[in-house]
Amino acid sequence: MKLSNPVLLSVALALPANTAATPGVFKVDFNVHRGSSVDSAEHGASAHFSKREVNGVETVQLVNENSFYLANLSLGSNSQKVGVLMDTGSSDLWVTGSDNSFCETGTAKRDLRRKRDASGDASEDFNCGIYGTFDKSTSTSFKSNNTDFFTQYGDFTFASGVWGYDTVSIGSLTVENMSFAVANQSNSTMGVLGIGFASLETTYSSAMSEEDPYTYENFPMKLKSEGLIEKNIYSLYLNQLSASYGSVLFGGVDHSKYIGSLVTVPVINPSSDLLMSPWQTQITLDSVSYEGKTLLFDSTIALLDSGTSLSQLPSSIVSAAVSTLGLSFSNEIGAYIAKCDAFDDKSFTFTFGNANITVPASNFFVSLTDSNGDTSNTCAFGMVESEQTVLGDSFLRAAYVVYDLDDHEISLANANFGESSNDENIVAVVSTIPDASSGASTGTSNIGSATKAVSATTTGRSSSSSTKASSLKDSGAGCIANPGMFAIVGSVFGSALLLIL
Repeated sequence: MKLSNPVLLSVALALPANTAATPGVFKVDFNVHRGSSVDSAEHGASAHFSKREVNGVETVQLVNENSFYLANLSLGSNSQKVGVLMDTGSSDLWVTGSDNSFCETGTAKRDLRRKRDASGDASEDFNCGIYGTFDKSTSTSFKSNNTDFFTQYGDFTFASGVWGYDTVSIGSLTVENMSFAVANQSNSTMGVLGIGFASLETTYSSAMSEEDPYTYENFPMKLKSEGLIEKNIYSLYLNQLSASYGSVLFGGVDHSKYIGSLVTVPVINPSSDLLMSPWQTQITLDSVSYEGKTLLFDSTIALLDSGTSLSQLPSSIVSAAVSTLGLSFSNEIGAYIAKCDAFDDKSFTFTFGNANITVPASNFFVSLTDSNGDTSNTCAFGMVESEQTVLGDSFLRAAYVVYDLDDHEISLANANFGESSNDENIVAVVSTIPDASSGASTGTSNIGSATKAVSATTTGRSSSSSTKASSLKDSGAGCIANPGMFAIVGSVFGSALLLIL
């Protein structure tokens, strides 16, 4: 889901990779690119504090870099290439139409967030051809539902158009009759492929009062119904900060990517009075400690957001962490600071039920660069005070997280960064997650060398939108065979995942 300060998980150059030995597995490889916008994204960039002059006064600004997973997808009978953002925080697929009124051929503007004037319109047009558009009139297989689509995000980007269904391909994977929206008005240069809960689909969560809310088969649900995966589940491995790749595995678990056992906890639904099912990946955070000293005494609800680079925590936790670490406040920078290597051998522990995730303290520090672009050996503390607890990349990089959207559960373990993490041990999930329990975690610290993961075998198993449910829900079946998994392996970019359809 796009937020006011989003970190985007995108795929920058998704290419078919070598097929793994596990039947039914499909991979898309990509590299890590980060930037404050698509224009500025660079390989290996990271969040940092940057000095700059404003009206002759030198100031320091936190540059919270976005991360992009960009893949090449094809749409329609004529395989039109379109770039989209694969987002774990939303649930609809929409693409930019060739008739988007905000597009202007020949311009080179690619920012995801457009400058807006007082009327709320974009201040300039941009080149939609950079990531591709979809011309539904040239695809003989496109069928319109004649229902309206509209969504708007916290960063003021929006999309308006019509729902329909057509063939969608990613590499060698082809899904027929996939429901998606085509936007003829949008101030974003690329669309979105949402893979979240069905209750977050705009047809359900944002239906107009005169409309009957309903859900439909979004991308992961379609993979399941068509038999490519057995369960609506995916595993997230962001890898350590210095790595240039990560992975999303649909339908299965890779035991090589974590240490010890996965521990399963329920997804919390704080909006149960409005929604019957959870709509965000929120779980109970029971404890936070630093080197054995407790910082959080009362449990809180935490959102796991793979699209946010920094983590947001209650002020009581941040204050306790600052005091325990002995950080000093810099008026010049406007943040607590320390030498970048001061806490390299220290760690925080986040506890969810019986799952204990060890996070290197260095994950929560961001580097400082001056106006010349030179990097300082001083870092700023990147744990942000907030009323809502959001655990972003700084936390998620230390964990292997399995999102079970069918059973509304999340399984966690400490991520494996050792050489054994390259020895794929992928198992398709058919019912319960293999090697997962609600008991005490056997995971060890992911600081230092990691051991090979335990092997196991499976036992079996936002805004307003469209109208009439039947035309979208009855839009046909796909043609995927070979049950198993679908994987996207690649680089890390921030608040949403970026795919090219």
